[in-house]
Amino acid sequence: MPAAEDVFTRRLHPGEWPFLQAHFERLDPASRRLRFGNAVTSAFIERYARNSFDADAVVLGLFVGGVVRGVAELRFISADRGEAEIAFSIERQCQGFGYGTRLFARMRDAARNRGVHRLWLTCLSENRRILAIAKKFGAKVTLLGNEATAEISGQHPGRGSLSREWVEETRAQIFEMIDQRQRRIERIFDPFDSVGDRATGTQARQ
Repeated sequence: MPAAEDVFTRRLHPGEWPFLQAHFERLDPASRRLRFGNAVTSAFIERYARNSFDADAVVLGLFVGGVVRGVAELRFISADRGEAEIAFSIERQCQGFGYGTRLFARMRDAARNRGVHRLWLTCLSENRRILAIAKKFGAKVTLLGNEATAEISGQHPGRGSLSREWVEETRAQIFEMIDQRQRRIERIFDPFDSVGDRATGTQARQ
């Protein structure tokens, strides 16, 4: 399991749609089917990722080691923005570490803070992981054939949800600044390391 400081969630922005695309491309066939309800092509994924950042959407990324390994999406479905639909995906190697619960909690706070009082989640009934997580947050789950619907109502913003979202976004910004600085330092010293490696190789051959 990655160190806690290597894992954070933050909101993704329109210019970061390639992060979303890359994440969906990395999903194994089973996880991709559970996310979209059926098999989808790479062309569909690119189109979906490009169109995911409109005014009626909130997209959160779970970063593990600087890479988006999980995504939570919210889309308003009522004119007054009081109801919204949510969806989740976690890459196979990052499942089983509690990241799904972490993303769900983060998205619930984001929804509350934007005035959403009812959340809906629709998925395949075989997606037991996300349904179990939804139940942790008080969801009422209804099964109908091969589909399942989870409803979470009574959502209201409060000091807790507002402060948690602010703290998580601030923490993410700090970690990203550190990561970017580290990458800049590595780019500066990479040429010197290459020279040193070539010199060592030359001496070894003499």
